[in-house]
Amino acid sequence: MGVGQDITLLVEQRALAARNNARSEMALSELNLFIESANAPIFGIDPNGRINEWNAQAALITGYSKVEALGNNLVETYIDDEYKASVSDVLARALAGTNTANYEFPLYSRGGGRVEILLNATTRRDVEGTITGVMGVGQDITLYREQERRLRQAQKMESVGQLTGGIAHDFNNILTVISANLELAVFEVDNAEEVPAIKELLSDAASAANDGAYLTSQLLSFASLQSFKLDSFNLQTLVSDIIRKASATFPSGIKCSVRIESDDITVMVDRVRLESSILNLLTNASAAIEKRGSISVLCQTKEFRKSEEAADHGVPVGEYIVISVSDDGCGISESLLDQVKDPFFTTKGVGAGTGLGLSMVDSFATKLGGGLRIQSTVGLGTVVTILIPLVRSEAGTPIEKANAQQRTSVPQEAKTVLVVEDEARIRKITVRYLVAGGFRCIEAGDAAQALAILAAEAEGIDILFSDIRMPGDMTGRDLAAEVARLYPRIKTGLTTGYDQTTRSPGMTGTDADTENIPVLSKPFSRKDLIDLLAELGRSEPA
Repeated sequence: MGVGQDITLLVEQRALAARNNARSEMALSELNLFIESANAPIFGIDPNGRINEWNAQAALITGYSKVEALGNNLVETYIDDEYKASVSDVLARALAGTNTANYEFPLYSRGGGRVEILLNATTRRDVEGTITGVMGVGQDITLYREQERRLRQAQKMESVGQLTGGIAHDFNNILTVISANLELAVFEVDNAEEVPAIKELLSDAASAANDGAYLTSQLLSFASLQSFKLDSFNLQTLVSDIIRKASATFPSGIKCSVRIESDDITVMVDRVRLESSILNLLTNASAAIEKRGSISVLCQTKEFRKSEEAADHGVPVGEYIVISVSDDGCGISESLLDQVKDPFFTTKGVGAGTGLGLSMVDSFATKLGGGLRIQSTVGLGTVVTILIPLVRSEAGTPIEKANAQQRTSVPQEAKTVLVVEDEARIRKITVRYLVAGGFRCIEAGDAAQALAILAAEAEGIDILFSDIRMPGDMTGRDLAAEVARLYPRIKTGLTTGYDQTTRSPGMTGTDADTENIPVLSKPFSRKDLIDLLAELGRSEPA
C-alpha cells in the first residue's frame, strides 16, 4: 500500500530558495569585490570599534595590510591623539544610528606620514535592522590639501613680495644716503693725522649700511623680485675663489676640502647670486658642525638625459652646474626638512639668523630653471646640492674684465648729466659724486620737470641718469623711452632700490624699448656711479 504526497510546490520553493541564495551570494560577492577594488579607502568596525573591513585602498594609503588591520581598534591604533576624541564621537553617533558626512581627519601611515581623509560614516545593520557596526567610506584628500596649502603659500608670498618691494625701495633709498655720505666722510678724513677713531666709526657705519643692502637683496631674491645679471666666468676659477674666501672664516677645528670635476669651461652666471648661495650653504654647514668636523664641496657639470634621472633631482632634462656641500654635523630631522627652505624659518637663536638663506638659494636656483636638493640624517650630516642650468659662453676675456679695462677714467671732455631723483638727499649726494668725478650736473625732482628742462636745453645735456620709481604719471623707464624718442643723442642710465620692470598704464612703446638700459642698484658707491656714466659718456651716439 502506498501513500503519496504532492511535493511539486515544495521542490519549486526549494529551487527558488536555492536560486535566491545563489543570487544573494553573488550580490554579496560583487559587493565585496566592489569594496575591495574601490578607488577610495573603505573600512568597517564592529560595535566595539574593532576593524572588520579594510579594503585594498585603505591598505595602500596607510601601508598596513588587511591582515594586519583586522581586529585592531581603529581609533586607538591609527588615529592621532589630537583627533581620537572627535573620531570616536563620529563613530559613536553612527553606532547610535546617526550618519555623518564629510568629516575630515588624518590617518597615519606605517612610515609616520599624514594622510588626510574626508569620511562618510554610515550605520551598518543586519537583515532584522539591528545595528552591527559602522561602514566608513573615505576620500584621500592629501594632495588636494597640499595644493591648497601651496596656493595659500603662493598668495602669501605674492603679498609678502609686494610688501618686500615697497620696503626694499624705501630702505635702499635710506641706505644710499647713509652709505654715500659715509663714503664721502671717510674720503675727507682719509689723509688727516689725528682722526683714526672717527674714521673707524665711519667705516663701521658704512659696513653696516652694506649689510643692510645685502639683507634687502635677500628679501628681493626670495620674493622673486630681483633680476639676474649674467656675466661670463671660468667656472673652476669662480668656484675656487668663492670657497677660498669662505673657508678662511671657518673655526680652526673645521676642515674644508674641495673637488672640482667640471671641465675648464666658461659659463654665463650671476656671480653675486652664486657667491651668496655658496656662502649660505657653507655657513649653514659650519653652524651644523659647531666646533670640529669636515665640510666637502664638489663642483661638476652633469647632463641629465633621461626624464626619470632629472625628475629624481627635481629638474628638467638638460645640462647643469651641480654644486654639493656636505658636512658631518648634527643633521636635520625629517620633520624639519620640508620647512628649512621656507622664508624666515630658522633653527638658530634670536638674532643669529634671518631665515632667508636657504629660501634665497632655492629661489635663485628655481628662477633659473634648476633646483635645490637637501639630504640629511640626524647625527650623520647633511648634503645640500644646488643645480643651475649650464649656459656656456665663448672662451676669452670675461665680460667683467673687459668692462674693467674700459672703465679706467672719466672721459677727457666733461659731460653734462641730468640727474632725476625725487628723494632730495639722494639727488644731492649723486650730484656730489658726479661733480667730484668731473661731470657737470643739472637736477630734476621728477619726470615732468626733467622733460621741461630737456625741452629748454637738450643740446647741452649728454646723459640722463634717472631713478625708476618716482611719483607722478611717468616712471624712470617711461622717461627713458620718451627721451630716446625725442632726443636719441642723449644716453641714459637708470637707478633703483627695487624695480619690477613695468611701464605706467597708457604709455606708448614696450618694455623692450628700455630693457637694454643699464640699471645701477641702490645703494651704489661713488666708483659704481662714475664708472657707469663714464662708460655712457664714451659710447657712440645711436
